[in-house]
Amino acid sequence: MSKSVAVIGAGPAGIIAARKLLQCGQFTVTIFEKGDCIGGSWVPNGIINPNMRTNQSKFTMSFSDLSWESLGSSPVYPKAADVYLYLEEYVKRYIPVRNIRFRTAVVKVEQIPEASVAGGNRWKLQLHETIADGDSHEYNPPPSFTVGLVTPEKVKASRKMIRSIIDGDEGYVDTRRIDELAPIGILGDSYPQFVKTGRILHVRGTLSRLKQVDEEYATAIIQNVKKDDYFGVDSVCAVIQATGFDTASSLDLLSSQIKTALDHDPTCSPAPFILDTKFLSQNLSLPTLGIVGYPGAYWPLFEMQARAIVNAWTSSSSLKLTNTPSDVGQRSKLRRYYTDLRRAFKEGRKAEVPHNPFGDSLGLLEQASRELDLERFDLGSSEAEGFVCSARYTEPGSDKTEAMKTLMEVQRVQRRGRQGSFLARAVARGLMGKWIAAELSSNGEFEVVQRSFHPMYPTDEAFDWEYLMVGKGDEKTVRKVYRYSEATDCITVWNVAEDGSNTGTQMATFDFKHAQQEHGKHTAVTVLAPLHSQGGSVDKMAVFRFHFAGSLLKTWTMRWPGSPYWIAELNFVRAGLRQWH
Repeated sequence: MSKSVAVIGAGPAGIIAARKLLQCGQFTVTIFEKGDCIGGSWVPNGIINPNMRTNQSKFTMSFSDLSWESLGSSPVYPKAADVYLYLEEYVKRYIPVRNIRFRTAVVKVEQIPEASVAGGNRWKLQLHETIADGDSHEYNPPPSFTVGLVTPEKVKASRKMIRSIIDGDEGYVDTRRIDELAPIGILGDSYPQFVKTGRILHVRGTLSRLKQVDEEYATAIIQNVKKDDYFGVDSVCAVIQATGFDTASSLDLLSSQIKTALDHDPTCSPAPFILDTKFLSQNLSLPTLGIVGYPGAYWPLFEMQARAIVNAWTSSSSLKLTNTPSDVGQRSKLRRYYTDLRRAFKEGRKAEVPHNPFGDSLGLLEQASRELDLERFDLGSSEAEGFVCSARYTEPGSDKTEAMKTLMEVQRVQRRGRQGSFLARAVARGLMGKWIAAELSSNGEFEVVQRSFHPMYPTDEAFDWEYLMVGKGDEKTVRKVYRYSEATDCITVWNVAEDGSNTGTQMATFDFKHAQQEHGKHTAVTVLAPLHSQGGSVDKMAVFRFHFAGSLLKTWTMRWPGSPYWIAELNFVRAGLRQWH
């Protein structure tokens, strides 16, 4: 007789949990979903705008047995609507409709003692149904899961790594100018540019109160890292509460007895309950309860936790968790960390509390893969190299077709990068902000020209990024639209209609692959080819050199058609640097 398992919620974590339980073949699985479709936060018309770009790549927002490539062409950073379609296809392939009860909310969960049930208890769920209207080498030691509070040494090391990537300054860190908090990890490639250009003002602290100035604006009073220090941010016209998902609220349906068993502490939001075994998916005292998706929103972790739970529930008929010396040591370390974390949080020692308290995803995945005896599917990469995603960890003997597709796409993207692709993307991202230069005017005199690239939501779905470029000189103001397409990896320049209400005709294309141009280590070279002139002579085109430091575009120079001279001493520079070359 198969064991019956209830899965609460049909979001990514619930879906992968149900898939692994069904794949095992030893369980009867029912997903209880309070909504009328799968997807969780990714459902259409839900809390996430369907046009929002994800801050994780498609390679980390996928499972090992379904590649994005099986759904057709997709950008590296998909939209929320695309994520829903991925989840929909996953369920269609692997989870029968009969295993899902829609419009059924679990409002209470409790345990009822029963000696005949494995584990000594059975679960009782109180439901509320809604009627619808309608090549490798050995390396030592291997990565393993680690946790710990933040130290000044960790802060410095993290900032050094980040600065070396973003600013290209070989990790130089001016310790006099950093606060004591650990850096916040932001995935995606556009956020740092918004911060660098001042479009986003990143303020460390906590919003204490709003002081109204007039009918339209207020001053935000911010409590600094040091609790007795406050400062103001002026001209606030709106406040958006974007403090993340409330993990603690998901425990409301649990009985007080279960909460006690989980060491529930509602006053500590980073760790409201304790999961001390099976890779943060179970508590030793509740062997028949599994929690997938905590912590974070990293899909490979979801899949690994689901595997760990299935492993625990099939390793013995009593469903007891293993108690090997390794397990005992890991639990002991985790328990000590929970104690330290909760104390630091309650005492307000923000500098010691990690932004993601359990953020060592790589270590957890690698350790879990070894302990669960999974197959490493490296596809040409060594065990210590390559992209970390679900496709690299597969069940022994499983069909690896989908994992192969994902890893081949990873290699294709990496190969394109080594061959010079994505230069247009890097330039497009780097253009955001204000630039200043000196140019020859029509009367042969130099004039100061300022160019501002204002990001806009793309007015055409064929493009991923779009700017309104406003150029101001002594003689006139010029407006153009710059557009970037990820599919073609191309920047195009367009006219603006005379009334400024829409985009006019295409004028030119930045050709980064022109045969007569070569790129340098830190320099991307392109020609501005007028429409229908791609591949023509450079003498008839403007040539641009974009100079990078790390991932940031620092300066750019140009040479006008027919001119033998570069305007080298008059490089474009960021106005904020107040620096001339």
